[in-house]
Amino acid sequence: MSETYPKLSNVKSIFPLDSISEEQEYLIILKNERKFKISSTLYTIIQYMDGTKSVNEIVDNVNEHYFLNISEEDVMRVIREYLVPNGILNDEEYEEKSSMNCKLVVSHKICSSLNKLFSIFFSKTLLFIITGATLFTHMIFYYHFFTLKANLVEISGFIYLKIYFLHLVSIFFHELGHSSACHYYNVNYGDIGVRFHHTIPYFMVNVDDSWILKRTDRVFVDAGGIYFQSIVSAFLIFLHVLNCEDFLMYGVFAINMNMLNNLLPYLRSDGYWILSDIFGIPNLSTRWKSHSVNTPQYRYSSNAKKKIFCVRLFFSLVFIFYHLGFLYAVIVLIPRFVTTFLEILDVSIHGILSGITGGNLLLGIEKSLQLLCPVLIVLRIIISLMGIICQIKVIILICFKKLLNYIEKIKKYL
Repeated sequence: MSETYPKLSNVKSIFPLDSISEEQEYLIILKNERKFKISSTLYTIIQYMDGTKSVNEIVDNVNEHYFLNISEEDVMRVIREYLVPNGILNDEEYEEKSSMNCKLVVSHKICSSLNKLFSIFFSKTLLFIITGATLFTHMIFYYHFFTLKANLVEISGFIYLKIYFLHLVSIFFHELGHSSACHYYNVNYGDIGVRFHHTIPYFMVNVDDSWILKRTDRVFVDAGGIYFQSIVSAFLIFLHVLNCEDFLMYGVFAINMNMLNNLLPYLRSDGYWILSDIFGIPNLSTRWKSHSVNTPQYRYSSNAKKKIFCVRLFFSLVFIFYHLGFLYAVIVLIPRFVTTFLEILDVSIHGILSGITGGNLLLGIEKSLQLLCPVLIVLRIIISLMGIICQIKVIILICFKKLLNYIEKIKKYL
């Protein structure tokens, strides 16, 4: 049988991960930008995979220098079941799975100039002043905003286009916030580009190298996008005060809704990474599952497991109150929503049919856009109700599991 000489040719970088784990963990970043968290034992093994040592030699080196007791079969199983399937030992088979394939929308030179310019916003003095100013601005804005009564019938389809344009501008600055934070902390970052996910375009920037930072610094990179979006939102509030354009007011509300969605720690959002870095819990969603279903526990201290439990419970409660707040906003801002929705439905359908039969294409497009917002609000209401029900179920499950654990501990003492 021929000897195997494994080589990590697909690995871009490996560095220690700052987390609350009792055992030192490491992060592998591949050339196609895929990321994997590994244990110190696996790190010990793969650091000898340079293509010059056979599996047998790797086993001898690990056992001799690190006083471990692994076998050749152990290493082969790691290669066969983990390293090869995840593309860590293969540079071609998994290249197409890159999560960062995107088309650049801003040149590298312009990105670097913008990041150099805006990175000063992360200095402690400016950060404190700007954050306080934007919070105060938004408090005044919403004090007046919730005294209004929105009439969706009076909002034309082209106003929705203006609102969407403002939303796209804020998303661009969101990504600029992440990369500017990286520039401030002197770590590498990618250019701002557009990626298509299920035919839906969205801005993105590669900030994987921020993993080398301490957890406290990574939080600022995580929150940099929302920080810049809040600045854009405050600037739009200022413009609205100057000229009283309604689309600016609704644009601010749309941007802030996006910011709140991003703060919710689910689906790898900014809030997910912020929460993960604050508490030092990598793969947060996987850890959560261990508190709601029967999955293997990770190697964390009892104190760390309590922290994971509290974070999971906190997230569920925040999620519930967030969606209750959205439902409240719909009730307050859009009185008689059902009646309004039916009225818009009637007006839009007649407008679309008139535009088609009369050859007025712009009228048909405008009425189609006018119908889009109420439909999205109805879908959002359904999603909010389903989300609230799911999170209540999760709270019951994790609390019940915690109660069972306490009962078992009490039984041991009796």
